Amino acid sequence: MAWRSQPIFISSTFADMQAERDHLRTRVFPELEERLKARRRHLEWVDLRLGVATASYQEAQVRELHVLKVCLAEVRRCRPFLIVLLGDRYGWVPPEERMIAAAREEGFSGDIAGRSVTDLEIRFGVFDDPEQQPRSFFYFRDPLPYGDMPPDLAALYTDAYDTDPGAADRANRLAALKHEIATKLPDRARRYAVGWDGEGQRITGLEAWGRTVLEDIWAELEAETALSEADDELSWSQIERNALADYIEDRARDFVGRDPVLARLEGLATSQLLQGAPWGLCLTGAPGTGKSAIFGELSRRLQASDVFVLAHAAGASPRAPSLENMLRRWIEELGVALGTDPGLADDADPDTIEAAFQSLLTRVAAQLRVVVLIDALDQFEATTRARFVTWLPRAWPDNARLITTAIPGDASKALGERPGVEAMALPPLDRDEARRIAVAICDRYHRTLEPDVLDALLAKPGEDGPAWGNVLWLVLAVEELNLVDADDFARAKRSYSGAPAEQLRALMLDIVADLPTDIPGLYGTAFDRAEELFGGNLTRSFLGSIAASRAGWREGDFRALLPRLSGEPWDELRFASLRRLFRGQVRQRGALAQWDFNHAQMRAAVRQRLVAESVSEVRFHAEAAHTLLSLTADDPLRQSETMVHLLGSEDWPRAAGFYGSPSLTQAELDGAARVLADTVLSTEDGGDQKGSSQVLRLLDATVEPQIAANTANRLMFDLDERLADRATLGTRGSILSGCQGTLNRLAQADPENAGWQRALSSSQQKIGNVLLAQGNLTDALAAFQSSHNIFERLAQADPGNAGRQRDLSVSHIKIGDVLFEQGNLTDTLATYQASRAIRERLAQADPGNAGRQRDLSVALIKIGDVLVEQGNLTGALAAFQSSHNIFERLAQADPGNAGWQHDLSVLQKKIGDVLLAQGNLSQALAAYQAALAIA
Repeated sequence: MAWRSQPIFISSTFADMQAERDHLRTRVFPELEERLKARRRHLEWVDLRLGVATASYQEAQVRELHVLKVCLAEVRRCRPFLIVLLGDRYGWVPPEERMIAAAREEGFSGDIAGRSVTDLEIRFGVFDDPEQQPRSFFYFRDPLPYGDMPPDLAALYTDAYDTDPGAADRANRLAALKHEIATKLPDRARRYAVGWDGEGQRITGLEAWGRTVLEDIWAELEAETALSEADDELSWSQIERNALADYIEDRARDFVGRDPVLARLEGLATSQLLQGAPWGLCLTGAPGTGKSAIFGELSRRLQASDVFVLAHAAGASPRAPSLENMLRRWIEELGVALGTDPGLADDADPDTIEAAFQSLLTRVAAQLRVVVLIDALDQFEATTRARFVTWLPRAWPDNARLITTAIPGDASKALGERPGVEAMALPPLDRDEARRIAVAICDRYHRTLEPDVLDALLAKPGEDGPAWGNVLWLVLAVEELNLVDADDFARAKRSYSGAPAEQLRALMLDIVADLPTDIPGLYGTAFDRAEELFGGNLTRSFLGSIAASRAGWREGDFRALLPRLSGEPWDELRFASLRRLFRGQVRQRGALAQWDFNHAQMRAAVRQRLVAESVSEVRFHAEAAHTLLSLTADDPLRQSETMVHLLGSEDWPRAAGFYGSPSLTQAELDGAARVLADTVLSTEDGGDQKGSSQVLRLLDATVEPQIAANTANRLMFDLDERLADRATLGTRGSILSGCQGTLNRLAQADPENAGWQRALSSSQQKIGNVLLAQGNLTDALAAFQSSHNIFERLAQADPGNAGRQRDLSVSHIKIGDVLFEQGNLTDTLATYQASRAIRERLAQADPGNAGRQRDLSVALIKIGDVLVEQGNLTGALAAFQSSHNIFERLAQADPGNAGWQHDLSVLQKKIGDVLLAQGNLSQALAAYQAALAIA
């Protein structure tokens, strides 16, 4: 469903309704905005207190006519919703000739003599339009305690206290207007009462009225904006597509400018491939320069063309930084385009996923122009594949194009070094583009900045040129100018001379002059405002808890977190108001509806502020961990985020106690392992070494011995499995060595504990695997031999234990693999034969056990490989044939098992190789054909 806009026009008199207008802007509309966003609607509330720039007009009649024309035009545009607020003032009555001119221009010919602008808006927008009447609401405020006010203040709120000669007539006209509304539209009119703070001289108690307004509007909008709900739950890939679509809408909303950049990118996307012409481009720029907005706009344009787009933004959702998730989603989309099921297994390894992507991309590109579009290449997970873009196919299809954005770094450099990929630094905004962006943001609020104010904004200097050279700064600054409220209007009236429009212009110029020229400072302005309104404790707790998170929190999480962090009781309304104050910078993400910062720069700004205030993030992590651990084990955030905050809290015994707990569910273990893997791979503040050291702290923590053993085992297996294709061998080796050290201490402390002895042996074996992969054959052999010695003792102590016998057979294979690499074929054959003897006994004891049968077959293959190297082709063929017979039986027993089929195909090829070497060409050909048929 495409995004649409929902405009709502606020009509009222001016000074006496400031409090109500502010309440709508800060309380009612933000909540309505949230509800509508969930249904892909943008709320556009039109409050013309700032919307009509007239200070530059010298003649009063020109100013007045312009105001009237804008007001009536917005009333027309904002149909079908119009909110009318009426107190005890009738409002400004312009000269009749100006009223007539403005009304005629909008096609309104009713009786307008002596009417106020508010009266005219009601007649033009409601009474003159029967279709509009059911979509309008009128709110009549009960009289304030005027007798308790100073007369001049009371006159601001009621014509009855105004000494102007026309006040009595205006009071009569207002009474008649209210009566007419109540008579014509009785079900659309509401009366409401408010309080009065005599000391502060302000209206209070607007909360109940605000809820009434919200529910009135929502009652009208709910049915028509409802999205059709699918009968089944959305798949993860569809959730990711929705998140990407929302990200694009958010980044590219009201996009203007950057015409030369977009022309170049669109030209590349649709270009013909010529000899030596580029097929890819990486657009680089500093944070906040507008790369994501360009990505969003380009994506929208290409989606509307006849090219096939594979788009992704690494910042669109909590899952988006995963290369695997991106490629799997793209594989699914390519499969749909081809009308085929890619059949990618859930446990497919990275190489298989990348091969599937390359194959499908090539097939689709043979039929359609494909454009691969990626935002924030630098924000992917910190793996070698992501950091150096090795996942990208080397053989790039002729009819495909690649366009990415990135902060300059390893990823952009590696991509730029590819033949056919050019790097392009995003040029700074020019002044005209900056002006257009500012105007577009104000248009969203249906406001116009005075020319002098806009000029002053664009004259602000930054560190490296104009402040507006950073698009994020410009957006935040203009948003700041749209937050002027009743206090600001009062300040303008107190502090500046001239007509109201001139007072407002002077105020805005002072606001511009005070704006910080850096991003953290500008965010700091918003933080200061929040602290003034809601107090430092609550504001810091709200912002700090998000900054410490990976992807924000649900409202229920805040309900538990904030009282503990702030020391203040939970207040639903106060929290909602605080959150909505940051509605331009905080948004909901993902299937769990977590509130998170809209831009990474805000997270950085909050952290910078906390450091400046000597507030440690450790406490935020500690309270987050406490909150998550209080949830049930099936809670998705407990599963995915607990280890994040246990590490961040630096409470290593508690972290180790959690990870080593025997009561953890598989989902909790998987979530913790993912976090630990991300920590190890993180390039932040020291890279792999820092991440590894954090993980190793779990092994150093003082915990109960069985917890320590569980922790070491899980790091050694679950974590290492996740690091196998992603981390350096050195990083893996250091973690495995730490596990070995812990298990060695435990084994020495309790040598009769067979479980710890076996775990120690496994750690030595895994270290041997790493050393072997590094080419360090001598140390690898020593590690495998140490492991073998333990397995041998365990097997001798319990010869009837099939598990221990199998461990021993595996250790023989490991030693044999190193000896084979060293060229010691005689000893290799002996160790493989020893493994085969054990596996034959196990297979004979349980002939129906497919795993044991396969183990035996693998040992036979190993023996056959050695015999081939020794030139004993007859013996090799016999070994391969015996292995083949086993796999053939397994494949026949389970024809749907792709693993058995694959193994059988490999054996056919090996048999063919031996037959070919023997000169038996006909049987070799038959074996190769059998292998091909299976493949």
